[in-house]
Amino acid sequence: MNETQIRERLRRAVGESTYPAYLTSRVQAEIRTASPERPRRGFQRLGRSPWLLGMGRGTSLVAALLVVLIIAAILVGVHAWRDGALNPRPEPVGKTPAMSVTAYQAMVSADEQHFLIANNFGCASFDDATCLPNVALADAATLQWLEDLNRAQPPARFVALNAVMRAHLALVLSDDTAFVAAFKARVANGKGKAASDAILGEMAVLERLAGDAAGSSRGTAAAYSADVIFQSTALLGCTPCLPQVIQSLGSCVVDQASSCIADIAAARLKLEAFIEDLVKVSAPDSLLQKDASLQADLVATYSALDAMGTALSAGDQVGFQAGLAAFRQELARVDSDATSIDVSH
Repeated sequence: MNETQIRERLRRAVGESTYPAYLTSRVQAEIRTASPERPRRGFQRLGRSPWLLGMGRGTSLVAALLVVLIIAAILVGVHAWRDGALNPRPEPVGKTPAMSVTAYQAMVSADEQHFLIANNFGCASFDDATCLPNVALADAATLQWLEDLNRAQPPARFVALNAVMRAHLALVLSDDTAFVAAFKARVANGKGKAASDAILGEMAVLERLAGDAAGSSRGTAAAYSADVIFQSTALLGCTPCLPQVIQSLGSCVVDQASSCIADIAAARLKLEAFIEDLVKVSAPDSLLQKDASLQADLVATYSALDAMGTALSAGDQVGFQAGLAAFRQELARVDSDATSIDVSH
């Protein structure tokens, strides 16, 4: 496929909107802990260009947080994503039944390998004729993974993880769009470097999420319940924790969006950790119904964070406050779900 066809598939998969940086981890730990033998997209240094200096795997946590703030100022709107993967909606009549666990794991593993191999390239210079074709091939692999997840009816244990993977794949596509624009404009810093760093971070996150899916196993009622209580405590009762985040976000105004976006990113990290643990030690048969409710409420909480970030990007204080109210409500439901699971085994 050529670049035009790739972009058309991108629009069909995730819409026209781009995605603000609060939707991604951007943390150095994710890059450090990735398996060293796996392929990684690489960008060779171009002389003294500040864009390409420090574009390898090793970036500091401070730099990663700066990426969050830089891209947040660049990318606006997540309407397609908010109305898509993170927004619970009725399944259409006649939709394919849920995949088996092994079939879903095989699909994710195959797509992950294709994605990593396609991203195993380097751009040697702004005159490198192979760079943009390689980006197009990488986008095709990313789109294939995203489309497979869009079409799939995941097994119950993977419902929330499926939404998280889709969010990160959409971010890779958005970051690649920013990277291509910067490359064509021969931009040596700013947007180009931010997009490059972001792509590397997202690749590490996606590799970990795929590993979570591959390593998922059924837990006992006691093990699953203990894990849920541990994560709900980490989510709602730690320091720093979401009550403090909520208090901080309650005073957010649109002209102070940067600090608020950092708080949203911190909340998102905790939600993702919870969702991942639900996959690593999945619910036994006796708790499947309660697990389904918990996963749905975690996804709704994730969606509320998304709505808050969208409103901040648009300068919509009313929309932000509505998103914050929904966020508080969904957190209360998550707390109730966890309590119900705790007392039921």
